Amino acid sequence: MNRADNRFVNLREATHSENHYNRTIQSNNKAGLKGVYFHKFSKRWHALITHEGRKISLGYYATPELASAVYRGAEKILRGVWSDVDREKGKTPLTIYEVN
Repeated sequence: MNRADNRFVNLREATHSENHYNRTIQSNNKAGLKGVYFHKFSKRWHALITHEGRKISLGYYATPELASAVYRGAEKILRGVWSDVDREKGKTPLTIYEVN
């Protein structure tokens, strides 16, 4: 997808929140992965997603790749068509199971 191609035919109606779903990662993101942050105190990688104005912790993981897989799975479930998961080449979403 070419983000610079802003012709009307390529645009879709979105709320402010939905528009932010497609943001790129910040330049100071140490993991280089969307939704993944290093937690200094636990020395583990934290997967975190924002949905409907609320931050949802997806847990702490040993590797950034595992935290990213969990984030992508949650993104697919929570955001559906707004998810970047389907647009990433060669990536398949992870199925998330509820843990009690």
